[in-house]
Amino acid sequence: MDVLRIKQNTPKATVWVGVSGSKTAINAMRAPDPSGKQRLHWDIDLRGFGVLVSGTTNAKTFIVQREVAGKTRRMTIGPVNVLDLDAARTKAIALLADMHAGVDPKVKQRAAKAAGLTLQAVLDDYLKARKALRPTTADDYRGTCARYLSGWLERPIADITPDLVEKRHERIPS
Repeated sequence: MDVLRIKQNTPKATVWVGVSGSKTAINAMRAPDPSGKQRLHWDIDLRGFGVLVSGTTNAKTFIVQREVAGKTRRMTIGPVNVLDLDAARTKAIALLADMHAGVDPKVKQRAAKAAGLTLQAVLDDYLKARKALRPTTADDYRGTCARYLSGWLERPIADITPDLVEKRHERIPS
């Protein structure tokens, strides 16, 4: 049987609570929190692993938190109504191991996302975000990219290095 022993932070003191059975422990956490603020319930056995309870909704989320390179990083593992305790703890162990080794999971996550983005997707996102651009300016940006960077438009943005940009720039006639 799963056991989630939690450390509950209260305004005046830290109360250690041991509850047997994961459903019992998680159900005992009141959501939304009566204070209207988020509340963290930390697992006693796995330091850095806990449940974040919303102050405004019924949401309860498994999280990990640890300091990496001088910054406190908190990562969401998943909602408690989707993941069971064992699956969440397994994911937490992997994330905490990476964090302990100095790997920032948010940087890793951004890099993985960027690896899938193409130059064309980045250009489209850029133009969509700049609503104040005149249509002729947006067309000019698209045309310049099509003219000088056509071979790169479907290339992952993470593969385009400063050296490649410099070499391509040297080939553009002045």
